[in-house]
Amino acid sequence: MASAATQASLKSLSPQPTVLGQKKLQWENRLPTKTSPMAERAEIKRLYREKRFLILLLAPLPLWTYLYSINGTDYVYTLEFFLTFALLYPIAEEILFRGVIQPLLGNKLPANNRTISTANIITSLLFSAAHLINHPPLWALATFVPSLIYGYTMERYKTLLAPTILHCGYNAGYFAVAGQM
Repeated sequence: MASAATQASLKSLSPQPTVLGQKKLQWENRLPTKTSPMAERAEIKRLYREKRFLILLLAPLPLWTYLYSINGTDYVYTLEFFLTFALLYPIAEEILFRGVIQPLLGNKLPANNRTISTANIITSLLFSAAHLINHPPLWALATFVPSLIYGYTMERYKTLLAPTILHCGYNAGYFAVAGQM
């Protein structure tokens, strides 16, 4: 028999009826909350112990290996460039797309039982469209699948740390081996 705390937790994440009779997820219970540095370290440790998260973190290795084999090492980055594209931009993008847009859409759209939510798909489309500003269409389209992964981890782990770690890791790996924008 489930404990009272478990039942309350399950009830808080279950879809709630809206005015129109549709069901939607209560994103308020799934959003990250302000935590102490000790709690953040514990959360990061929890992520790295999760097999699914590690698989997602290492998933781009075959692509990076291929890109390295065709590009070689004829490029040099400044530290400023690398930190900007491997840390600053991914953190800012995750705060905007997974921290603001996806939860807002999650509150407005009806819930579904799919692995990838409608809010995640729409957020990923917006994420890819935002990359059209500085990149060719094919490059922007290539950001769609990683964006779905970032959104999935946000919904699964209920912390902005998960997509941010993945995004920083994916960008760092790409720029380390591909050598181009």
